[in-house]
Amino acid sequence: MDIENHNYSQAEGRTRRSQTQAKEHLMARIRVAECERAAGISRDAFEALAELEAKLGLA
Repeated sequence: MDIENHNYSQAEGRTRRSQTQAKEHLMARIRVAECERAAGISRDAFEALAELEAKLGLA
């Protein structure tokens, strides 16, 4: 394997690891959201935004 192919291989490996980590993070957040929804403690984005705007005096 020449150095150019080796560097490409390393970059490809980092990209794949990064994509895998992003997917794992997203799946973990989805699990948390599902648990929140099941427990009845979830809010939709519009409610959360309205509450934040009111709290910061932007509404």
